Amino acid sequence: MSLHSTKVRFRTHQLHDRNAIMSASDNSSPLAGLSVLVVEDHFLIAEEMCALVERLGGTVIGPMSKVSAALGALETAKPDLALLDVNLRGGAGLRRR
Repeated sequence: MSLHSTKVRFRTHQLHDRNAIMSASDNSSPLAGLSVLVVEDHFLIAEEMCALVERLGGTVIGPMSKVSAALGALETAKPDLALLDVNLRGGAGLRRR
C-alpha cells in the first residue's frame, strides 16, 4: 500500500466520522444542557470546536487560548466538560499538580 493511498483512506475516514457527527446533531442533541470549556490556541481549530459544540447542543465557554484564562474559567463557570489542547504555546497543556 502506498503512502498516498493511506492518506486518502485516512482523510475519507475523517470525513465519514464528521458526517456521522453532523447527522447525529440533526436528530438529537448529545450535549444539550452541558457547558463545554474550549481551550485551544489555534484560532481556526478553536472556532471549529466551538461551532461543533454548538451544533451538538452544548453551551460554549471560551474559547480560551491561555492556561491562566482557562483556569479562571474553570473556577467561575464550572463547565461540565472541557476540550483541551494538550500542547498550548507558552504554557503546560496538561500537567500533574
